[in-house]
Amino acid sequence: MKKRNLEQKKIPMRIDLIRHGMTRGNEERRYIGITDEPLSERGRKLAEQCMYERPEIVFSSPLKRCVETAEILYPDQDIYIIEELRECDFGIFEGKNAEELSKTEAYQRWIDSNATIPFPGGESREGFRSRCLLGWKKVISVCQEQQKKSAAVVTHGGVIMNLMETVTAFEKSFYEWHVKNLCGYSIYIEKELEKNGKLDLTCGTDGFSYGSLHW
Repeated sequence: MKKRNLEQKKIPMRIDLIRHGMTRGNEERRYIGITDEPLSERGRKLAEQCMYERPEIVFSSPLKRCVETAEILYPDQDIYIIEELRECDFGIFEGKNAEELSKTEAYQRWIDSNATIPFPGGESREGFRSRCLLGWKKVISVCQEQQKKSAAVVTHGGVIMNLMETVTAFEKSFYEWHVKNLCGYSIYIEKELEKNGKLDLTCGTDGFSYGSLHW
């Protein structure tokens, strides 16, 4: 009988980035960043319909809408709070919608910059990105320390867009990574290979929507 050297296939780490459920501010299309809104009745009902694959560990932004979403999606699991994964501070735009802001000089100046200048009285794109990356590194560090191969991160649209643009090697811009409430991306990490300062996620990513893991 021939002997064969069988290599154990390396299992990639899977990290699900999930945007929180809907809030009243989301329903009214308002800039909701640091405002600590809970889920709306509609948002809670939609979250209760979700059936995602169970991860080994769950992380969340500290804001209510994320913690509540995580508790609904993963009711019997502990939730690790990562402060750096909270949403962007929208400054004077906070709590307002585009219609309410449309006639203000500050909003028009921000629009004319292609949304690249800092939010007046709020956070800059660079500062927000740096904070999100710090949160991402904490998630990876905890997963590695605890030898977890799957994790769910319940956070915000802006955080997900920042991470997908920054840590992956895919040539897509910030706004192309936009996700709806209860939607997101599953990232599979086989090796952390540097490529122009970004992680080359060799197993790629999958998008998913509520109620169904992949679309």
